[in-house]
Amino acid sequence: APGEWLLDPADVTIGTSTTGGTYSDLFYPSSTTATVQASTIISALENNHVTISTNSGAAEAGNAGTITITSSLANINTNSSGRRLTFFAAEDINVNNTISSTGGPLKVRLRAQGDVIIANNADIITNGGDFVVSGANDIGDPDTEFAFNSSAGSFKLSSGSEIITTGAADAAGGDVTIDTSVRSTSITGTSTGDIEIFGNITTSGGTATSTGQAGGDVTLTAGINTLSGTTTTTNGQIIIDAGGNITATGSNAGGSSNATGG
Repeated sequence: APGEWLLDPADVTIGTSTTGGTYSDLFYPSSTTATVQASTIISALENNHVTISTNSGAAEAGNAGTITITSSLANINTNSSGRRLTFFAAEDINVNNTISSTGGPLKVRLRAQGDVIIANNADIITNGGDFVVSGANDIGDPDTEFAFNSSAGSFKLSSGSEIITTGAADAAGGDVTIDTSVRSTSITGTSTGDIEIFGNITTSGGTATSTGQAGGDVTLTAGINTLSGTTTTTNGQIIIDAGGNITATGSNAGGSSNATGG
């Protein structure tokens, strides 16, 4: 099985250099904040799953525990069997640059207690991998011994940005799943629980040579959270702006004009 990288500081930036500790396959920074070189993550995904967490409780930093993706994670030569890229934050996740796979399917998971924001012109392209927005926990620790919420505090796909989970050739598209609910306890304030779509979400089957391929499912759920088996409802609405679009289609079979994936 592929290895799993874990990074456990208070606030994390994905940037052009690495600071705040010495990293190997298991990331444990030595300071209250850390920067991880984007190229290191890109290389790791050729063979490993990668998890980047804030674990603010373990760091004893008193910081919010926010992950900010500043540098590009584009053109990842993801292992052909597929890999996972997980961001697990005690507070917010800010995606300010593109994440994309040009290799195998890349499952992108943005797990946050607070807000998940994909900034203007920052795209996420998974090449058939799933895209998931869900919750985390207040210490930002993804270890399975800790409980975690099923939903993030809110989600925003900004104008000019795209989420594309279209499959590779002869492969189905990846699913898009976004779960949010109000978070009332937070260092940075109460979240709205809303899902706001100002950009485009597209999932389609990949180009088919013989059999049409299905696009992925798109599931948006606002105002519902589950923690340790208990489900609660909160405020939260789904807002699709006039400039926002959600498109899910199958791909036509090769040589056919009417046979399409589901």
